[in-house]
Amino acid sequence: MPKKEKPPDEEELLFMQAELSRDTPTLDLHGQTAEQAQNSIDQFLYAQFIADKRTVKIVHGKGTGVLQKTTNEFLASHQLVLNWRTSSKPGEEGAVAYAILAEKEQ
Repeated sequence: MPKKEKPPDEEELLFMQAELSRDTPTLDLHGQTAEQAQNSIDQFLYAQFIADKRTVKIVHGKGTGVLQKTTNEFLASHQLVLNWRTSSKPGEEGAVAYAILAEKEQ
């Protein structure tokens, strides 16, 4: 008997929408140092949270891996980030991260 696929949960839907949408708020970190990237990400996350955005895209590129490591560690510990993952979209693997932000309390 074939397995029934379970429906995607809310977070999975948010990640899928973010990857497919051209309107996902995006931050490009190319050319920044690790310290500059942390400051940029922090400001970007707060600005998107204030604007009631649920998902964001952060382009760190492949390069030496410094910005990828910085981005991943920063997203993993940021108070506004509920969950994050690297992109599974062809052409973005290893170069882009998506994050789901907390919802503002009403």
